[in-house]
Amino acid sequence: PMFDLLIRMLDRSRKEILPGEFLPTAERNNLMGPIDRWVMGAAARFAAEARPGCLFVRLSQQSALDAALTRWLTAQVQSAGIDPQQICLCITEAVAHEHLDTVHEQARAIRALGLRFALERFGTGPDPLALLEAVPMDFVKIDGALIQGVKDDSLVQSKVAALVEAAHERHVETIATNVEDANTMAVLWQLGVQHMAGFLIQKPEEI
Repeated sequence: PMFDLLIRMLDRSRKEILPGEFLPTAERNNLMGPIDRWVMGAAARFAAEARPGCLFVRLSQQSALDAALTRWLTAQVQSAGIDPQQICLCITEAVAHEHLDTVHEQARAIRALGLRFALERFGTGPDPLALLEAVPMDFVKIDGALIQGVKDDSLVQSKVAALVEAAHERHVETIATNVEDANTMAVLWQLGVQHMAGFLIQKPEEI
């Protein structure tokens, strides 16, 4: 099975603080790197215990551009004693597009460690097909905005089909996010999408 790892933050009274409340502050104060490393450490511990098929962990822009990241990841993988294929690190299409050369090198280094790499929120940027060519990756997570319109819009279907075909040609697996009804899932299967995620498939669960 595949999992997306989402970390909750709680205040001192055990009340949940939503990401929209604390992430902008963390980004303004250059704290996303330490937060990412805490999350990746938690992901490694979870992978060691649960042995998931693949655990997806999103990186912030700060971590995506951090030249020291792979050295730190090497130590984490070794100390946790996990198969690195159990973890897939994700960067948004927008970050990849804006920092293409750096993301290319980061993706290459991550995959050299045996970890997997993905682009998410994929397909709505200025040139997603060029990113498929330029960035080494294992998965693309097609943007939910495309998925939500795919069942009723032939133009969206054509766009998704082109993305899927280009990904398959490069041996990149495709994941549809925000799949919330059976008709959408049926259309996506017909278009060749390989994996589905969303409330129709499985609701988030606490671990």
